[in-house]
Amino acid sequence: MKKLMLVFPILLLSSCSIYESTEQSFLSSEEVSINHEYDEIVNQKLLWNDIFSVAKPTYFVYFYSLVCQNCNSIKNEIIEYGLNNDDIYFVQDSKEFVFGNDITKTIGISDISFFFISGFPTLIEIDNAILVNHVVGVNNIRKTLFL
Repeated sequence: MKKLMLVFPILLLSSCSIYESTEQSFLSSEEVSINHEYDEIVNQKLLWNDIFSVAKPTYFVYFYSLVCQNCNSIKNEIIEYGLNNDDIYFVQDSKEFVFGNDITKTIGISDISFFFISGFPTLIEIDNAILVNHVVGVNNIRKTLFL
């Protein structure tokens, strides 16, 4: 019986030290990660009606909602891209947004009155005032911007 009592405290001590080392490494990695906010790219924000009015030949426009889980999952990456590249603009959801289903119908347009998105997050590419690429979803946006 005495041997069993000695083993139990040793197991408790060893599990506490494992917990502490795990917690320390978690805190260390948490301190290293950067949590961006959309305020950091305030100069790159557009209104819905202005997406075809940028004075650049080629650029991206990213549409997001603050309450969208998928938008939040890519938020740090997309803001980091915006901080390091001047070819992307951001449009936060508003009552002006128009939603539709077949985004292929937007390819080739150059007028906001024909534009719509199907959901969040959405990324479009505009080349010489013509929409040339329209992707929806985190994975498609990552493929477009980061590959």
